[in-house]
Amino acid sequence: MLLLDETYDEDTRRKVTESLGNIAVGNEEVINRLILLLDETYDKDTRRKVTESLGNIAVGNEGAINRLILLLDEISDYYTHESVTESLGKIAVGNEGTINRLILLLDETSGFYNRGRVADILGKIAVGNEGAINRLILLLDKTSDEYTRQSVADIFANIAVGNEGAINRLILLLDKYSHYNTHDSVADSLGKIAVANEEAINRLILLLEETSDGYTRRKVADILGNIAVGNEEVINCLILLLNETSDKYIRREVADSLGNIVVGNEEVINRLILLLDKTSDEYIRQSVANIFANIAVGNEEVINRLILMLDETSDEDTRQIIANSLGNIAVGNEGTINRLILLLDETSDGYTRRKVANSLGNIAVGNEGALNRLILLLDEIDKNNRWRVAESLGKIAVGNEGALNRLILLLDKYSDYYIRKIIADSLGNIAVGNEEVINRLILLLNETSDYYIRKIIAESLGNIAVGNEGAINRLIQLLDETSDEDTRQRIANSLGKIIATKQQYNQVVSALKFNLTSRFFYHKEFFYQITWYCSQNLTYPEFYMAWHSEKSNIWKILWKHLNRPIF
Repeated sequence: MLLLDETYDEDTRRKVTESLGNIAVGNEEVINRLILLLDETYDKDTRRKVTESLGNIAVGNEGAINRLILLLDEISDYYTHESVTESLGKIAVGNEGTINRLILLLDETSGFYNRGRVADILGKIAVGNEGAINRLILLLDKTSDEYTRQSVADIFANIAVGNEGAINRLILLLDKYSHYNTHDSVADSLGKIAVANEEAINRLILLLEETSDGYTRRKVADILGNIAVGNEEVINCLILLLNETSDKYIRREVADSLGNIVVGNEEVINRLILLLDKTSDEYIRQSVANIFANIAVGNEEVINRLILMLDETSDEDTRQIIANSLGNIAVGNEGTINRLILLLDETSDGYTRRKVANSLGNIAVGNEGALNRLILLLDEIDKNNRWRVAESLGKIAVGNEGALNRLILLLDKYSDYYIRKIIADSLGNIAVGNEEVINRLILLLNETSDYYIRKIIAESLGNIAVGNEGAINRLIQLLDETSDEDTRQRIANSLGKIIATKQQYNQVVSALKFNLTSRFFYHKEFFYQITWYCSQNLTYPEFYMAWHSEKSNIWKILWKHLNRPIF
């Protein structure tokens, strides 16, 4: 600390300050010296470092708290302000004197930015503090300043969850003032502190009816989706708004909110179906289809109505949304699968086809019709969408020879990084024990040097190649070839899955001995991991023989395969 008295070098001051912030918790002398340093320097980086250190060592210290509050008026630097806010949030939690001074400062200051800083601090130190909440309510009663109202509303969002007094006062703000920024701040706060509060919900419904501002309507719709689960009045209001508005952003927000609050509600589902029956508006159709994706899983009536809607529309956006919704709610539904297959024939739109392929990947596991159509689709679409089809086949085509052969053919045909990555991953899900696939993935390791593809291949072989000698040998070789830590870890994990016999445990121990004993070989931890795993499956005599098997034919064969010299 003496060094602070001896130097004016700001870099030295910052380093000393940082060190003191780590070692001098609660030390009064250090705290007082750092407070003094705030008076001695105007360097913003040094001041920021001092505030950070005080935040670490000066919990409850009145001098530090007072000086940091004073510093708020002295600084304009954003990052220093953030540091002061964070530090006061650590050292002044529940401090009544600090809370009182900050509320007074909130009332006195005229700058929007300064109010925001005070609000941030109060939001950290006055959580649940009844005295602070009551004083802020009193401040709302006596102020006529819009910015002060907005700041108090923002503070309540952090400190007054479930507080009836705060909720009621915010509702009163909505009744008395029409400024849209105040409405936004109040609505935001009610969305955080008034979950299931009937009075708040009713007032927000009224706000929806009173305002024509699109942003406020979207915000209120979003808030009601979070605080009014199952509320019939809110549901009615949102459905009415969905039908009345032409603003696509409001519709999207309403759809999301209804999706949150009406899951499984048969009456609402029936009313939305009725809305579909009487409208030809594509935006309404899209909004309702989006809602169904969240609330109508397995509902036959909804599924049938969405299938019918595919017959009623040729709009590609609507088709895409319906396909996506059916992919969420119609798992295993034959009618849906067949209709989506038909949609692939009806449209040439690449994005629609991609959506359909993705949905079939979710709902059509083992379905021959879907498998065959997706295999055919691989030849019909561009490479930018082909990966999505390959991904879907990886979900639904477990053990299907036609799909496996077609994916192998794709590997032969395309060198595109993304397609190869997706296919390698997909084959790891559907080709357990398939020799042809295993051999093709081993070959792909030789064809590519991309570490990410190699990582995926290693993982896929770990899923499908249990007991396969070629896969085990190639993964050991890959462990030697790569320096990527994540790839090595995946290889180690995969070898742990696929080594299956005593002979293989012996072979692997013998093969890895060179890497573990060579003083020129680094990054040995993964070799230790695999060797340890093998040792747990061998008796001590068996492990000893494997470790000292330099002259065994098995060892020579394996090392010849790995192209290593025998010493």
